[in-house]
Amino acid sequence: MKISTKITVTCLSLVILSTVIFLASVVIERGQMGSRLESLVRAEAHNETSKIIQSLYNNCAGSEKRNQSCLTHDLEIAQEFLGRAGSVALDTKSVQWNAANQISGEVNTVRLPRVLLGGTWLGQNADVRQPSPIVDEVKHLTGDHCTIFQRMNEDGDMLRVDTSVVSSNGARAVGTFIPHLNADGSPNAVIAAVLKGESFRGRAFVVNAYHETAYQPIWNAGKTKILGMLYVGLDMADINKDVHDAFASMSVGKSGYVFVVDSKGTYIVSREGKRDGESIWESKDPDGRLVIQSIVEKARKMSGGSVTNETYFWKNPGEDSARQKYAAFTYFAPWDWVIAVSSYEDDYATIRDQVSQTMNSLVKWSALIALGIGMIGLIASHFISVGIARPVTQIASLLNRSAAQTLSASEQVSSASKTLAEGASNQAAALEETSSTLEEMASMIKRNSENAQKANDLAKQARGAADKGAEDVRTMSIAMAAIKASSDETAKIIKTIDEIAFQTNILALNAAVEAARAGEAGLGFAVVADEVRNLAQRSANAAKETAGKIQEAISKTRQGVQISDNVAKTLDEVIGKVRQVDELAAEVANASREQTQGITQITMAVAEMDKVTQSNAATAEETAAAVQQLTAEAESMKVSVAELAQLVDGGSGSGAAQRAADISPVDPAAKRSGAKNGNGNGKGNGGRVFTMTTAPSRRNASPTESNFTSF
Repeated sequence: MKISTKITVTCLSLVILSTVIFLASVVIERGQMGSRLESLVRAEAHNETSKIIQSLYNNCAGSEKRNQSCLTHDLEIAQEFLGRAGSVALDTKSVQWNAANQISGEVNTVRLPRVLLGGTWLGQNADVRQPSPIVDEVKHLTGDHCTIFQRMNEDGDMLRVDTSVVSSNGARAVGTFIPHLNADGSPNAVIAAVLKGESFRGRAFVVNAYHETAYQPIWNAGKTKILGMLYVGLDMADINKDVHDAFASMSVGKSGYVFVVDSKGTYIVSREGKRDGESIWESKDPDGRLVIQSIVEKARKMSGGSVTNETYFWKNPGEDSARQKYAAFTYFAPWDWVIAVSSYEDDYATIRDQVSQTMNSLVKWSALIALGIGMIGLIASHFISVGIARPVTQIASLLNRSAAQTLSASEQVSSASKTLAEGASNQAAALEETSSTLEEMASMIKRNSENAQKANDLAKQARGAADKGAEDVRTMSIAMAAIKASSDETAKIIKTIDEIAFQTNILALNAAVEAARAGEAGLGFAVVADEVRNLAQRSANAAKETAGKIQEAISKTRQGVQISDNVAKTLDEVIGKVRQVDELAAEVANASREQTQGITQITMAVAEMDKVTQSNAATAEETAAAVQQLTAEAESMKVSVAELAQLVDGGSGSGAAQRAADISPVDPAAKRSGAKNGNGNGKGNGGRVFTMTTAPSRRNASPTESNFTSF
């Protein structure tokens, strides 16, 4: 085999081997990096889910704190009203009650002493239209419920004798009682605390719903016996509405959501509120595992907002098959809420696919770079092998020239690679800042969209209020017209009365004249006639005064009719403006939503550009490291040329040394000068003189471990 062929095969084998090793390392690293990145993304998503749970728990805790503050205020007001009304006592008279157990619904007839407050019986008022003492005053002032209970027996059953709580039939819940034992036979926590003379605060069942409650015992005058208890409370369905709506509207990731169940597995908050109140206690995954029971059991062991998690398969109504799901959850004991944030594992498939595409792009570019390096090596080895056929001195000269050019080219490629890497890094940083700015803009636009929607809602409310005001003014105008007509009729009646009084006066005068003619026989009749005349005159005067008042009222009524007409016209103009504002607010809200969608798409595109830029930066750094290795190989090649020149001379020191001295590295500046002054092929041969230098030993010139540190 010719030496040129051997050289070509050897160089090509080395290039292929290094290329294969390089590609193999890239492929192996691709698999490991993809797996690590997917695990990292999943772990970060789970961590964010836990943070969301803690945030939701803190929201509930804040709401509960406000509720307790409100209960304290309500209880103080109820105590103040109770103290002002007088002491609570039991009358010697008794009254019959049809007492209904609020848990079982069982009704028993009992006779109990009447409850007196300041000496007045509280009564048995079940009609919400009729006022009840104390409780209605508290309800009017605070807007919350209040009840006065009477102790029924020594066991401590408590009967509602005065309450603002309304039962399902629309009547006051008087006559219902709280039993001292629950349905399962356990002591009722409210009754147990009150019978000990203590207050009770917390979540409790009231008539037909759960309330946030505060109970306090009512003592007799000597504080020797508990006669009943005082209650104030808030309906949990009302106080937690804002929290419920916020939870129901939240979304996590692509298809995750927030849900809340109580300790019995009943939905408090479902996805978009579609399944609220539905029991999912018996829900199972495909393996038959009771998922919700497992979640509730784990959650109830948590305290202080600590979070735990569960992985399971779940199928929502309308879905074809169950999907693997991850849920983080905690337990909020004051409301008996299990708060959970769940997301599907396949939501991360998009991220995994994007990472896979990026890694495939990296492998492709690595293969192209390796192929390019292989082609460069193949061409270099071809020119080297062809040069061997020439005289040995020319071979040495050409080899040295090729090595110098390779060294210069590698330095330039290394410099260009470093510049590319720095530019890519700067571009990545700029993209990261741009992405952050876009996220802030998206957040601001989202807030603008929400504010625009709120403005739209307020405009609609204002429009409704203006419409209602206009209708009320029209109704008032009709009423004023009716009043005017009635006043006109009344004036006519007064005029008739005045005429009657005048006729009566004339008749009385005539009667007096006739009585005077009759002498003593008509004396009594004269007195009566005189009194009738006086009454007629008084009626006439009263009729005149009334007529004057009515005329004044008619004048005021006319003014009122005119004013109401003017107000109606003004309100019609306001309604027109409000409608215009409503339409503009709706257009602003729609534009804000479209802006939010556009910014979101731009943010995603910038994130993709950031990933590609980081990939390019990593590729440029790897290329620079490969060029450094190529530079070391070029240095080694120069040493080999010097040794070859020495061997060709048969060990004669003078000739070999002279030729070695004539072979020197090509300065990059000289190369660029040669490129300008030479033959135009970029090799810089024109007008260049080579000098021989003594080559260092091959051992010292060979690449060391430090040359591959950055690689």
